[in-house]
Amino acid sequence: YSDARQRVRSLGPFGFMQAYMSQPKSQLETFKAWAGISSDISYYLNSHHIDWHCWAMQGIALPVCVTAMASKGFASGLLKRDVDDSITLMVQWMDKETGSTGTATYTSSWIASESDCHSQQRFFYQGNLLASQAMATYLFQSLLKQRS
Repeated sequence: YSDARQRVRSLGPFGFMQAYMSQPKSQLETFKAWAGISSDISYYLNSHHIDWHCWAMQGIALPVCVTAMASKGFASGLLKRDVDDSITLMVQWMDKETGSTGTATYTSSWIASESDCHSQQRFFYQGNLLASQAMATYLFQSLLKQRS
């Protein structure tokens, strides 16, 4: 993640980022004691990619607008209390030097279907960086390399 941070900081003003983290819905049994009571899925999962993005933007850009939306249904039915299934944060960032803006979405969910790995965790940054914790790797495509 440190190397990825250094690379994205060299891309110029921030434009967009999309992050996604999920747990299979079977995990709600494991977390039923605190799910939706002392924590939510965004705090539990989303915080990791948000922390990385804030660290990458440190000194470069600031979040200026934050909006959150959630879906409900499955977890509330299973746990018999009000619990968000998925939470998406939409954040507008402003470049401190140029004033240009960029957007980021950070989505977390604990109602995913079973898949090839326990937890899907990935983010996509400005078309140049694709990070996947499930695959324990990231790919970086420089715009400069594309043009040469």
